[in-house]
Amino acid sequence: MESDPRAKKNKKSTFPKLTVLCDCLSHLTLSFHADRGPWPDYEYLKPLLDHAAELARIGRLLCDAGYDSEPNHLHARGQHGTVAIMPATSGRPSRQLPKAKHRRRMKTQWERYKKRYGQRWQVETTISMLKRLLGSALRARHHWSRCREILLRVITLNVMILAATI
Repeated sequence: MESDPRAKKNKKSTFPKLTVLCDCLSHLTLSFHADRGPWPDYEYLKPLLDHAAELARIGRLLCDAGYDSEPNHLHARGQHGTVAIMPATSGRPSRQLPKAKHRRRMKTQWERYKKRYGQRWQVETTISMLKRLLGSALRARHHWSRCREILLRVITLNVMILAATI
């Protein structure tokens, strides 16, 4: 029986992977997904954005190059009215411009978006806060237990941020 080639195998080379969509001003996590890696980032953007859009209006979305794909740009613009700013550099390096409309715009007009994209490091601050305040080592031994532990830490960090603002 053939299995799905995209199905994640239980290999020793996997590691816990946290994907986060957070607010740059408050560092509150609006949406997150815990899984095992390595795995391409671009597949996580649509569900994270859909969930976060239920909580807040997102005018601009700053993503690293791993999320770059034309379907992600189209989903952000079409479904949520969100401008997704991500460098069009993922994939094999080439001198050719991307053929897709939104990816081509990101590549040709990058200087226009570069200043706003500079705030993307705020998500790294959120991850750093998570690790510094709640620890970086996971105690759980099994995959789903690790995922639950990561999710509980993210929720705890959100509560800590909200408690500090009161």
